Amino acid sequence: MQYLDCFLNLQAGPLKFLNQALHSIILRRLQSQRHRIDYYFLGLKNLKISKGQLVGLKNSQNITCSLPINSEGYILPSIDGVTWIGSTHQKDFQDLLPSSEATNDLISRTERNFKVNLGSGDGALTEARLRLGSKDRLPIAGKISNDQNIYAIGALGSRGFSLAPLMGELIASQISQSPNPISTRIALSIDPMRFTD
Repeated sequence: MQYLDCFLNLQAGPLKFLNQALHSIILRRLQSQRHRIDYYFLGLKNLKISKGQLVGLKNSQNITCSLPINSEGYILPSIDGVTWIGSTHQKDFQDLLPSSEATNDLISRTERNFKVNLGSGDGALTEARLRLGSKDRLPIAGKISNDQNIYAIGALGSRGFSLAPLMGELIASQISQSPNPISTRIALSIDPMRFTD
């Protein structure tokens, strides 16, 4: 299966559902707190949230890539005539609405970093979502309950497209008790229970 197929399958399935659920939870939290959001996510210490924005450029002739390109931002391959670029990192935010300022900044940064001319952001698609990260900047992947078979993958920060397949393989190996795709030392460093007292 190619990377793009994996991306489309994830986008259409579990990630879409998870993103909608997180969006709903955080939106309720934002509405109930008029002040700055604390960085405790659903009662789990050492996890933080930030807002990230993407810009979708319609029929962008200046960018052609068959795989994602990542370097101080990223460019995704065109899907249905839209090339997505990303992403912003906003720690303090009041809502989950995309902003024109972030759109313009993202276009300028992408032009500078990738040496392309994208033109104006007029007519661009914009999406803003939540990004979950950990204080130690490492993802979480592993069993989160000693009593039950409950596993979690998260805190991928802005590296979700890169890390999710490997984290999924790690969880599958733990469930099936087959060899880990990563070393024991790395598996312990991303264990979700590392933050418990």
